[in-house]
Amino acid sequence: MMDKSDLTKLMKFYRESPREFRYATAGYLNLVAKESRDYSEKEIFANMIVRNPKFVKNSLGVQTTGPRPIEQQASYMGSIKRPRFSGWKEQQENKRSDKNITTTDARGGSKGATVKTKNRLKRANKFYKPSQFAGKTLQRRFHYMLRVLVSRGGGEFILTEDMTTKHGRLHKGLFSFRNKQIRQLQLFGKPHKIKNIRWMSNAIKRTQNNPQKLYRLWDSELVRIVNKFKNK
Repeated sequence: MMDKSDLTKLMKFYRESPREFRYATAGYLNLVAKESRDYSEKEIFANMIVRNPKFVKNSLGVQTTGPRPIEQQASYMGSIKRPRFSGWKEQQENKRSDKNITTTDARGGSKGATVKTKNRLKRANKFYKPSQFAGKTLQRRFHYMLRVLVSRGGGEFILTEDMTTKHGRLHKGLFSFRNKQIRQLQLFGKPHKIKNIRWMSNAIKRTQNNPQKLYRLWDSELVRIVNKFKNK
């Protein structure tokens, strides 16, 4: 049997539930977005070369929604774009990348390693350029530069334009010259195709294909709102 106190609570619940259910729907949307974010992380770790796990975790985020009117609620999951990072957009959308191509030599010979500090285009790193040396042609300035590098035990240099040598053609980029060997570290200005890995689409599908988990998330939010009234 329901006493007057319980009846009062029930009436209050029905009266206030439209407003309170905003909290349930907002909480549910936020939980689903976080679930998709977790799946995105798993997709990236499973299908891409991950050199810095912390970077991956810090580059995936969720923009949550608040308890505003239900038709205005939206929660977003995605990668965080930065000045030198597109957020794996090329992999998801199967587009070309304009970023410099970094070779395995720049990574110390290992494809899965990070780029060595001395091989990064940072202000602290001083790279030679043929334009710094005397000579009427690019080839003469280039060979003058190599002689200087030999006298200093080798080093890194930059070519701002393609150049033909006796042994072939060097494309503009960053190079290392040591032990009389030239190795390209970065290739500049050559748009290249990125492997199509639909990490975000796959994550959303994995979220949608787990209806039991979605039901549990929704139930947990409903229970939370009901318990809120019980404890008043």
